Amino acid sequence: MKTRKLLKGMNDGEVLRVTATDPGSAQDMRAFCEQTGTEMMSATEEGGEYRFLLRKH
Repeated sequence: MKTRKLLKGMNDGEVLRVTATDPGSAQDMRAFCEQTGTEMMSATEEGGEYRFLLRKH
């Protein structure tokens, strides 16, 4: 997963913005954050785009 790879290269406390078009991405991203200990700062949907702000811990 691209998100996992990008987060791995980041420092703790840095924020990653993820944009997706898959309606299932909201559920997938929540599960990913729970599994990895990543903080989901926000999750929004607008016009078929799902946007997430994730903070690495």
